Amino acid sequence: MSPRDARFAQSQTALSRSVGPDVLLAATEGDEIEVLSGTAAVIWRFLDTPSTLGHLVEVLADVYRRPPDAIAGDIEALLQDLMGRGFLVTVKAEDDEGG
Repeated sequence: MSPRDARFAQSQTALSRSVGPDVLLAATEGDEIEVLSGTAAVIWRFLDTPSTLGHLVEVLADVYRRPPDAIAGDIEALLQDLMGRGFLVTVKAEDDEGG
């Protein structure tokens, strides 16, 4: 499965709280706290429901009126970063609720 086809979702072990427009993330183990703001916070909220990179790029390109190619790399980098720190996971389509 290519990164563009993978379905990303919030990890059930990630603790999150919205504070105004920002999102605070913490791992259940360790003392790291990440603050997501702007587009990163919007992406986190979208990932309450599993989504592919391609779908996120399409939606955000429309919302922010940007060419998809101009934002795809930044979105992919954010997803990989959050995955690497355990805040996101990949799921199969059948793992999705209602899917």
